[in-house]
Amino acid sequence: MSVGIIGLLIIAAVLLVIAAVAVVVVVAVRASSRATPIAPRNDLAARVRWLKTSGRTEQAIHLVCGETGMDQMAATRFVESL
Repeated sequence: MSVGIIGLLIIAAVLLVIAAVAVVVVVAVRASSRATPIAPRNDLAARVRWLKTSGRTEQAIHLVCGETGMDQMAATRFVESL
């Protein structure tokens, strides 16, 4: 059984579509894994946890100092306890 030029073109087109779909899926998965979660608004502990899990521990400590009047050492202990 011989596949003509049209058959080869169809096979190539199908493979190209499959590859394009795979690229779109990979890009979408990578983009969603980098999405930053929305920070909680009201609860100080929840906001501190969110900052801490986002790798922003220094900002979390600064937030605690500003919101509570704690000194930096006390705020650091508070953030580390969460």
